[in-house]
Amino acid sequence: MSFSFTNTANNTSFDKDAKIWRGLQVKPDYGPGDSIAGIAIKAMLEHPDHIGQICHQSGKELRNIEIATKAIQIARHFERLQLKQCDIIGLCAANTENVAPLFFGALAAGLSISTLDSDYDKEGIKMVCSCTMPRMIFCDGVNYQRIREAFDECGLSSSVVITLNDHVEGVPSILDFLEEKVKPEQYEGPILEKGVNQVAVIICTSGTTGFPKAVCMSHAALLECYNSGVNQVAVIICTSGTTGFPKAVCMSHAALLECYNSTDFLNRRLFSFSSLNWLTGILALIHGTISRVTRISSEKPFSPEDFFEIIQQHKVNIFLAPPSQLALALTSNAIGESDLSSLDYIIMGGCAIPYALIEKFMKYAPQTIFYGGYATSETCCVIASGVCESSNAVGTIGPNVEIKIIDNDNGKLLGPNELGEICVRSRLPWAGYYKNPELTRAIYDSDGWIYTGDNGYINDEGKLFLSERKVDIRKYAGFHFSPSDIEKVIIELPQVADVCVVGIPEGVFGHLPAAAVIKRMLSSYTDIGGKNNEDNSH
Repeated sequence: MSFSFTNTANNTSFDKDAKIWRGLQVKPDYGPGDSIAGIAIKAMLEHPDHIGQICHQSGKELRNIEIATKAIQIARHFERLQLKQCDIIGLCAANTENVAPLFFGALAAGLSISTLDSDYDKEGIKMVCSCTMPRMIFCDGVNYQRIREAFDECGLSSSVVITLNDHVEGVPSILDFLEEKVKPEQYEGPILEKGVNQVAVIICTSGTTGFPKAVCMSHAALLECYNSGVNQVAVIICTSGTTGFPKAVCMSHAALLECYNSTDFLNRRLFSFSSLNWLTGILALIHGTISRVTRISSEKPFSPEDFFEIIQQHKVNIFLAPPSQLALALTSNAIGESDLSSLDYIIMGGCAIPYALIEKFMKYAPQTIFYGGYATSETCCVIASGVCESSNAVGTIGPNVEIKIIDNDNGKLLGPNELGEICVRSRLPWAGYYKNPELTRAIYDSDGWIYTGDNGYINDEGKLFLSERKVDIRKYAGFHFSPSDIEKVIIELPQVADVCVVGIPEGVFGHLPAAAVIKRMLSSYTDIGGKNNEDNSH
């Protein structure tokens, strides 16, 4: 019989014999055949007059009934064009007015969405689309020519490019889809032909381990992010490519929905600069719609000026962002003059969250709760999360998640407070990297474990701590060093807003550690090393 303990404070259990930690087991609200669109559109139709979206640049407000009606029109037009379930369409656009209706409309038609960064150059577009081969792609009019040329050069001449805004004469536009006559009150959600395994989204990974990889996410997996569910792929996004070429990641409806399960956000205002090529943007759209928040959208990328303007003008309550955006906000003179009192939550992820950064920002938003999370595109679940604390713990293990820690050298299972590679298993099977079974097998074993490539440990209280990626350890003159450890020291300096430590190849000695620093506004630092020898001695 296996001996285990449960931490009653956070519902984390540890099986001492199997050396597996488990988060709280939660009963799913959604079934294996549920689609993201079916659930989201139903939620909008139940509260038709709720303001679901405000576009910052145009000031246009959309009620739920307007978003739902457009989504149903778009789904009907896809059917008229004879697209079949699991056909792939592309989305390469900023957060403009009709992106949300397109997202839900495509999923309502059972299609899979491959999302791309609208800033991709022609080569980046070719790299992703030559893998996913979308039947058509939706884009901002300003990017039409670049995308058309990329498609023509990678064998996609027959694929249609459709504009979402800034329409081009003679080019199909989203307006053609919005001419369909529909009766929203008669809408019925789609039956997913592949059920738990139908891909909803293909996104690109963030690239912390090489070139972006296209990760498949099923409807079920994306719904699982909200509460629990199953696996019909809803979206396909590309990895960011830090470990190699982008890989297409499939995300299910259920997995995307499972990422959030809370009523805390009801009737609040939520904002993120992330577009739908980021999991954050996808989850903000899905969760915001189902939880009846008002989403603020911006078609521009992050800038400190826009951040302060949007927070104050729209009285934003919940802000989703990577830590780097807070760091850049600290560099602006506007931070001392801005009213951030509406901010109830700042939810961060995407990389390590230095508590020193939070302490600096907290001076200007003392009422705000700073919440951090750890996830990967591949797992499509919140692996661990919690209120940020000075110990730099990521938090406790997420619902329906299992973790094991293995030795980097011999694969031996490790126990509490022992550092090794973090391996994650969720309730749902992973759809894998799109058209890349070899890379999928490299990190996903037959028992359902995903090998994250991140080093960390779990303490006696069941809290997860991150160290660094396995590939990030560098050596200089026989000594190993961790860039993240050096970054933790430098970020505590009062006049530093953000820092990135890298290894510079240096002859036969290995890698010389070097730091790139963003200084806070009016900082007088010119030589961190010279001014802070005591700090650097650590």
